[in-house]
Amino acid sequence: MDRGDHSWINLKDDFNAIGVWCKSSSLEGVKFIGDYKARGDLIEVNGTFHRACSIHDGDLDIHADTIKIILRGYAVDRDIDMKMVHSTVILFMIAILTIIIFRKKL
Repeated sequence: MDRGDHSWINLKDDFNAIGVWCKSSSLEGVKFIGDYKARGDLIEVNGTFHRACSIHDGDLDIHADTIKIILRGYAVDRDIDMKMVHSTVILFMIAILTIIIFRKKL
């Protein structure tokens, strides 16, 4: 989240995430952010950890001094699981039939 000369990023491992406040210019080398379609760049952050940051309303965060890209991210191709699609359609049809049957009985 760009905030002018500074930005917020989320630094996430397999289980948790923490907000990092850094200079926007330190993120120029970051090409991939993590989302459904991409595996984000692996970065190393050095800075000051704040359990209750006085600048950011008591939030837990890190104020980054340096950010280093360790490993580049990449695009992720996700295949559609046709078994899941078929199961979803069948369950939807069963739900509609159940509603029609019970509606007539009332």
